Amino acid sequence: MPTSDADDSSVRPTPLDDILVPHDTKKESVAAAGHAFRIAQMFDSTVHGLYAVESSNVLDGPSSDDAEYSHEEIDAIVRQELERQGDAALTQMADRAESRGVSFVREIRTASATQAILDYAEENDIDMIVMGKGRRKIDGPSTIGGDLLHVLQWTDIPVLTVSNPVKL
Repeated sequence: MPTSDADDSSVRPTPLDDILVPHDTKKESVAAAGHAFRIAQMFDSTVHGLYAVESSNVLDGPSSDDAEYSHEEIDAIVRQELERQGDAALTQMADRAESRGVSFVREIRTASATQAILDYAEENDIDMIVMGKGRRKIDGPSTIGGDLLHVLQWTDIPVLTVSNPVKL
């Protein structure tokens, strides 16, 4: 009779030392963090909170000579505000982690969300990524969000998706 790894009592679960939770300030990210904290408590893991600030220009097209601010200045102002929002979101995550006795690391990166997640996960030897599963509707049934889809396509790291926001 053939045997499988699932039948082998010597197979040990993979340790989950480091769990990544990308945060975009949406309720699905908050729910994902709650699940990550519970997993971290069970495995004595460190949770990594990551917030990505898109590096693309905010405005397209030529700027007017009589404009009060240049495109670069507006882009810098918007980026600074996004970084402030990311810092606030990660501070809330850090407070939640501390109240649960979970080790927490925070990072803000300037890159697309997908690229920030993939790079951070690789650079920090992440064992699991926990992401909120927001939905977008494009002329028909709802589909999963683009960043989640890209992460699922481009990483070999296990990804836990959290569908419904729950109060944790």
